Amino acid sequence: MLFCKSLCEQISLNVKATCTLLILFVFNNNVFAADCSSYVTNQPFAQQANTPIYSNINTALNKSSSGAIICFKEGGYGPVKIKNIDGGNKKIVIRSNIESKASINNTDFTGAGIYIENSKNLVLSGFDISGGLYGIYAIGSSDLNIVNNTISGVGQEGIIVKSGESTQDISNIAIIENEISNTGKSNSTYGEGIYVGDGNNAYNKIIDTVNIKGNTIHHTTNEAIDIKINTTNVNVTSNTIYNIDLKFNGAITVGTSNRYAENINISIEDNSIRHVANRSGYRPIGIALGQGNARIANNRLVEKDKRFVGICLFSTFVNKNANTVVLGTNHISTEGVKILHNCTDGGTGSHALATVISN
Repeated sequence: MLFCKSLCEQISLNVKATCTLLILFVFNNNVFAADCSSYVTNQPFAQQANTPIYSNINTALNKSSSGAIICFKEGGYGPVKIKNIDGGNKKIVIRSNIESKASINNTDFTGAGIYIENSKNLVLSGFDISGGLYGIYAIGSSDLNIVNNTISGVGQEGIIVKSGESTQDISNIAIIENEISNTGKSNSTYGEGIYVGDGNNAYNKIIDTVNIKGNTIHHTTNEAIDIKINTTNVNVTSNTIYNIDLKFNGAITVGTSNRYAENINISIEDNSIRHVANRSGYRPIGIALGQGNARIANNRLVEKDKRFVGICLFSTFVNKNANTVVLGTNHISTEGVKILHNCTDGGTGSHALATVISN
């Protein structure tokens, strides 16, 4: 029960029925299946009297109202595309049938397992996703809860959330209790586990209020979690990260750019990071921070490599109003360096240091 309450609060599901659904998800799968408002299947089917069945997600979405729960029946599916959908203030839940997960498989490293564009108020839960260039790709979309999915064997990033040239404000992104592994199969440079924000100037919105919590991320070919400068009010908490093979930066990386950012305002707490390597010859890094007011506390980092840096503060804090880093107690076991101020400029040539407060 406490798990449900916590999870509902974290993903902003302000619907009693949905919290009940999550309780059933944990404790009673058979009853949980009865809560589906409609089903999607790619198998021959006969319509049921009380629960409609559709052959594709877009028909189901167009027939659904806010608060609906759309369940994918057992089976393997091709890529799912969702555009211009508003789930309303009660949200629309799109999930795999609990009794046997639905799988979304791409036969090559193109496209995304689930692609979301210009949409809002959606919950995605319970899918096994493999193949494709991305696992879940969301652009210009707001109020998304991405919960309890398994993503592996993708060409680049596992989960990517970008603003792009959005037509709406973007806020309330929750990425919770997913497992992401074996990324970067076609392009290892872009093999991040979770990527939030835009790595270039092709965006017009700040992504406000991001919660990345309780995910397990391993065997990625670049950052496990990569937060870009067009984000604010970000919490990265209680994630388990291991066996990370970096091209550059750190297992958790935030704002390592000398482009001006308003204020990322991030909390990085209670994460577990172990076994981090860097295949480019740079120092492997646990947590890399380059911009924004931040609190870093109660993280556990383990790596024997003598070149390892547990917490690396870049010299790219170009906004003097957003350069305060509060360092709480972090538990770092290494033969390398635990905390390094003025760690690197990341090739930018900047020399703008953080103001560090130990707490």
